[in-house]
Amino acid sequence: MAIYAEILTSHRLVVASLSGRVDIDSVRHVIIQLKSRTDFVWNFDRIVFVDGATDFSRLDMAELAAIKEAVARAYFSGSDAALAAPPYYRFALVCGGVMEGIIGKMFATLLDVEATPMIDMKVCRSAAEALSWLGRDTLAAEDVLKIAGR
Repeated sequence: MAIYAEILTSHRLVVASLSGRVDIDSVRHVIIQLKSRTDFVWNFDRIVFVDGATDFSRLDMAELAAIKEAVARAYFSGSDAALAAPPYYRFALVCGGVMEGIIGKMFATLLDVEATPMIDMKVCRSAAEALSWLGRDTLAAEDVLKIAGR
């Protein structure tokens, strides 16, 4: 999987774009990549863009559950998370097509299974909708799309 991620520290936001095949191994790679960056903060909100070039063909509920577990282990097992109240951050998934939206909604449903979800997630149809939901209305959708390489 190819991922492009930019951290907007002043906005407490991670902007990312996914392409290629998405599976548990690719997600673990991205987690390691982000955690190695000095400007990454675990509870920054995220906006992630996917489109028709993103391959979700290997994802089923078991794989989505494994992704959820990998995220939980990576970000929510430390002392910082122990002092914070969930949900720890908001995650806007901007989907360009129907299939991406379906996979996104499956993942959102899986996150909501817990009494208090760790992540507040929403599947959005546009960057503007996602930024509004994230409370980042001061960012222009066009600028965020450029940052994400879209």
